[in-house]
Amino acid sequence: MRQEITEWRAAIDVSDRHLVQLINIRATLACELAKVKRDLGLALVDPAREQEVLASALQNNAGPLDDRAITRIFQSIIEETRRVQADKEPA
Repeated sequence: MRQEITEWRAAIDVSDRHLVQLINIRATLACELAKVKRDLGLALVDPAREQEVLASALQNNAGPLDDRAITRIFQSIIEETRRVQADKEPA
């Protein structure tokens, strides 16, 4: 029984490492996009695009997390990405 728990935890640890890597890739891409938007004089925040991102996440949600959970997770990712973009904003 303990071996089985250890195996499940190891699989979760691998999954967590992948999630962190993917979230950081996403943030890097968003920071690059922010540079382009700044160069073009466009607003960094696009509420319509954020709604598209949330809708896409929900459309791809096969569970077991419900839509409210997925929405909260993606809202948090978007918020943290905005924070990183602001930190990288030229002085």
